[in-house]
Amino acid sequence: MKRTVYTIFLLLLCHTLMAVAASQPPGAADSVAKGTRRPSATTVEHRQGRTYTAAQPLIYEDSWEKWPYAYLSDDGAPKGFNVELVTRMMRRLRVPFLIKLRRQERVHEDLMRDSADLSLGVATTYNAPFGHFGHVTICHFTNSMLVPRADSTGSITTEALRGRKIIVRRGSRPLAYLSTHGFPDSVFTVVDNMETEILREASAGRSGAIWNTMMMKWVIHKYHLGDRYVAVPIDMPDGEYRFMSGDTVLLARLDSLCRVMKQEGEIDRLLEKWLYPERADTNDSFVTVMLILIAATIVAILVFGVLRRHYNHYSRNTLTDVRSQMQLVLHSNKMRVWVYFPKTRRYAWMSSDGEVDEYHSSFEFSRFYPDGDFNVIHTHVMECLSQDQPPVTENIRCYSFTEPDKVIDVEVRIQELRDEYGKPYLVCGVQYDITDSKAAIGNMRLLRDRYRTAFQMAHGTVMRFSGDKLLVGLNEIGMERFGISDPGRFFAEGYNISEVDLLEGIDIDNCPDDLRFTHFVRDKDIRSLRYARSKYFNAKPYAFHGYYYYDVCRDSSTEGYYYVHLNKSVDMAGKVISYMLYIYDKTEEVLMAQQLAAKRRQTEFMEEQKAVLRRRRDYTLQSTGIWMVCYNPGTKDLTIYDRNANRQPPYSQVSLLEYVDGGDIKKVFKVFRKLDSRHRGSVTLSVKTYLVNAKGENRHFHFDVRPDYGENGEVLSYFGTCRDVTATIYARKQLEEETKLVMEAEMVKGNFLKNTSYSLRQPLISIQQTIRMLGQNVSEQVESELVGNITSNIRRLTTLSDDTLLLSRIEAGLVTVKRKPVDFCKLFRETTEQAIDEFRSAAVTYTVQDVYDSLMLQLDPYILTRILHEVVSLSARYTRVGTLAVRYVYRKDTLTLVVEDTGQGIPPSIFRRIFEPHIGEDYTMQEQGKHLSGLEIPICKALVNLVGGDIDIDSDPGRGTTTYVQLNVAKAEEQGTAHEEEMKKNNIV
Repeated sequence: MKRTVYTIFLLLLCHTLMAVAASQPPGAADSVAKGTRRPSATTVEHRQGRTYTAAQPLIYEDSWEKWPYAYLSDDGAPKGFNVELVTRMMRRLRVPFLIKLRRQERVHEDLMRDSADLSLGVATTYNAPFGHFGHVTICHFTNSMLVPRADSTGSITTEALRGRKIIVRRGSRPLAYLSTHGFPDSVFTVVDNMETEILREASAGRSGAIWNTMMMKWVIHKYHLGDRYVAVPIDMPDGEYRFMSGDTVLLARLDSLCRVMKQEGEIDRLLEKWLYPERADTNDSFVTVMLILIAATIVAILVFGVLRRHYNHYSRNTLTDVRSQMQLVLHSNKMRVWVYFPKTRRYAWMSSDGEVDEYHSSFEFSRFYPDGDFNVIHTHVMECLSQDQPPVTENIRCYSFTEPDKVIDVEVRIQELRDEYGKPYLVCGVQYDITDSKAAIGNMRLLRDRYRTAFQMAHGTVMRFSGDKLLVGLNEIGMERFGISDPGRFFAEGYNISEVDLLEGIDIDNCPDDLRFTHFVRDKDIRSLRYARSKYFNAKPYAFHGYYYYDVCRDSSTEGYYYVHLNKSVDMAGKVISYMLYIYDKTEEVLMAQQLAAKRRQTEFMEEQKAVLRRRRDYTLQSTGIWMVCYNPGTKDLTIYDRNANRQPPYSQVSLLEYVDGGDIKKVFKVFRKLDSRHRGSVTLSVKTYLVNAKGENRHFHFDVRPDYGENGEVLSYFGTCRDVTATIYARKQLEEETKLVMEAEMVKGNFLKNTSYSLRQPLISIQQTIRMLGQNVSEQVESELVGNITSNIRRLTTLSDDTLLLSRIEAGLVTVKRKPVDFCKLFRETTEQAIDEFRSAAVTYTVQDVYDSLMLQLDPYILTRILHEVVSLSARYTRVGTLAVRYVYRKDTLTLVVEDTGQGIPPSIFRRIFEPHIGEDYTMQEQGKHLSGLEIPICKALVNLVGGDIDIDSDPGRGTTTYVQLNVAKAEEQGTAHEEEMKKNNIV
């Protein structure tokens, strides 16, 4: 019985392990099949003559934006349902293959050019030109709309989409379907990157994006939008997802394999895994899961034990080999490594196996170096911590580790290591022992000096004198240069060393045994210089070409430099035995050294000027809103440098367009096309972006770039500046608005003055004509009418002048509010009745609602009477038929006056300027003998503002007018009590 149970358990275990192995997804390396199960034959022949080998594998191409069907993972490897399906099928067919993910347009182009052999797509008419379709449907494509969760429904019909904006992807099935079903192009917003557009719609709280259901769900899940948005299906026909290829034989083989995989359930498992991950594990029973866990645990324990034993053995041997190699490298190159830890501010020497031997403070670490040499290291370490700089190499001295009293020469290379945020976390120094190499360099320099001396001796004058200072020897070059033809007679003359002009002023007897100096002579000295005052010497030594380089090499220079070396030979007693004098013209060497020094100083000056310009540039960039930018037409990337001229990661065209305002997209595309075509000229662009500043204003940027040419005259890149012109743009807009307001105010003022002048002249002219007519013989009745006309015009002039003066005094601040206790009910009834009586009509029903018998308020009676009179007169003036109601409400120190009527309303030409002074024929009225100035409502508005209130008028022509006036007042007794308490507090009462 136990054996039977054990046997059953082993069979279940084996079955479970096989199922787990079959369901494991391929790794990133499986995107290219390179040799797991190879067929015996090296090629696979097809009827169309296509051959797929390891050297020329089958190329499968797909889009990299079809989540979760095909996409690129974070490490750049192809992933998704399509990738895993193709990988498994190609392995089962034993066909070498290569998977490439590209843009969808590029996939279609490659299929048409036969650059790609296979792809997956929807079997529709717009995909038909790119290849043949298989007969087996892998899965179905459905489409959904991104809808806020609060507005979501079960489904959306196609008819419900009419009349609203729709966002679709270029070349997608929803675009083709809706276009063929009567949707105009104006309702579509066609984009290339639906992922970015969905995020933009979600951030703005809008809906309207239509895409493949699974792709949209993938984006919602990826960016955690499920709490706010859902994908609602649309009643479009499903799309059949099939293989696409130009190789019909390959399609037939794939169809056969698809039918087998569907029967085995393998394709359904892949669909559950990639398209419905939430249901991937719901079909597994509890027993199967437990068996898998038990089997996996047993296998993991066994594998872990074997791997650990192998790893320990391998790691021990590998680590030993690495340490040995490291120790050999450090020892053979005489290298030592030290590190500095910024957090602990300590130094440490590193051993050959990469471990820290011992930590040292700065003072303790300085004992490994002579005085002053450690300061060089510490200075560079502090500079590495304060700013980002390249590795630094210095030659210093250091105490030997084997012989502590011995000082050696080392070359140290110092470099900092920074974390992902750019902060230094370690400074490393590598020291090389260069004592031997420095000694070798010193020997080489000594040999070079000796060679130079021997060379100069061969080209200079050598004179040997006896202990008595008489010339006893002269080399051939000296004889030739001095013009000596008879050496015997010359030496017989007895030439003394004191006759040498270059030694004039030198005490030869008491000078050092080895005397060396350079003699500087000018033009006059050169021409009169004679090494010896002897008739046998050349009378014109400066004319000798080989010795004096006056005319040839110095370009008529007036200066000369001569190297003089005097050496004494003495015996044991210190007596001078002989003198050796060497003279060499080094004018050319000195002039060349001077030229090199001048060039070096010029180079240093130019470097200093460059540094000054860089500092000025950095200061300008830091103190202004300017960035440097560089655009590369080859890569189509824009690089922006920060305020310290440091290079930032480049931006692609797609990423830049995400920040551009929709109104400037077309302008940006034109500029990109001009730059990509390598336009030979400067390019400027002002663009509005979605970025906002601290004030909430959209930021505007101005780009100004110029081409950078190569050696062959081709445009390599564009370099220029980018300025933040937001403040300028908004200041210009504000200035334009203010200018417009000022112009409108000036126009209103001009019209007011013009109309006022016209209104004043008209009654004056009428009075003048009436007086002229009175001078004639007229009847008493006519005379009475003329006098009445004069009286009416005088009242009109008086009203106009009084209102104009009152409005001017209010605007000038000459009218003051004089509050006192007033019975508002009495004032309300009297003023309202008086205003209504002026325009009373029998066809109008007047209602005055007074809810109080008496209401004492602290107010200015004149101002309130004028306000109430004007608002009631405004409604009574335009109400000939209907009703007119006047009421008030007093609540919490707020008095509200309401005047409503159902009359003809205020004409639009007047209502547009109801609160502006508008004297003119269109407003001036004379009804029932009442003249209007056109300033009544502007005066009312000014008085309301004066007492701290508000007025609002609503008029609908043909239906009536409603006026609201709200004033801040207080009861008279409360004001009086407060006033008395204030006077008592100040000892006035």
